Parts: sequence; structure tokens; C-alpha cells
Amino acid sequence: MKITRIVSRRRRCRRRCSHPGPATICAPPPARPVPKGLFTAGFLARLAYEKHVLGRPVHRIVQALAADGLDVAAGTLCGALKQVAPLIAPWAAAIAAHGRTAGHVHADETSWQVFEDVAGKDGHRWWLWVFAAPRGAVLYRLRSRRGWEEVSLDLMAYSGPKG
Repeated sequence: MKITRIVSRRRRCRRRCSHPGPATICAPPPARPVPKGLFTAGFLARLAYEKHVLGRPVHRIVQALAADGLDVAAGTLCGALKQVAPLIAPWAAAIAAHGRTAGHVHADETSWQVFEDVAGKDGHRWWLWVFAAPRGAVLYRLRSRRGWEEVSLDLMAYSGPKG
């Protein structure tokens, strides 16, 4: 038995200039919307679109992603949505400002079960208020009390000053 060693050498390019810096300059990677986040900007945009524009609940988004081959927990998506919330706050403010120009606003309330312990709150029943303007602007407020004083400030801020 004979062992043969094959050595292959490829040609390398030599620098022709005398500049001491790096030979290749690369553009920096795009900024991440959430520093050290799990998801890319494109995925977070898709998640925000499905949640806030299409109005899909998180468990349906999880099912749709599983059909596409991505197994992710609902809690992971909720955490990502919490991280994205400050980024879309100006968007929500613009929708509310659009609704303030309406002369007529529909308001509705419904009970909402919130299973989170909050200091000074007895029970898990909260109240969801919905303000809808005729031109499509909708504002949601989740409050721990049902009293009108809780919501009247939201309604006045949403519908604008009466005049």
C-alpha cells in the first residue's frame, strides 16, 4: 500500500497599492429594531401587520407560522410584540389624531378578563373600551375600572374638544 500526498496551491491576488488599511470595505449590517432580539426586522413587521392590521390573535399567528414551518411559542411572539410596542406608538398616536377630527364617535365597553396581579386591583375583570370614528380610526383602551371618570378623559382626548 502506497500513500500519496496531493498538495494543491491556488493563486492568491496580491495588493498593488501601499495603503495599510483593510483591503475590502463592507457596509455595516442594517440596524436591528430590537437590540439583541430574536427576530429580523422583516419578521417583526409581518408580526405587527398580522396582529394590528389583520387583527389576528396570537394563537392563530402561531398556527400560521407552524404551517410555514416555524414552530414558535405564543409567549415568544407576545414578548416580541411587547418589544415592538414602543416602535409603533407613533403609529397609534397618528390613528388617534385622525379620529380626533371626527365629529361623531361611537363608544362601546365590554368586560375583559386579565389574569395579571396588579397592586390595588381586586379580581381579574377589566374593561375594554372601543372608540370608533366614521372614517375608520379605532382606538382601544383597557382599564382596570369601569367608572366613567376612567374613560371620559380618553373619550375627550379621542374626539377632540367640543365646540
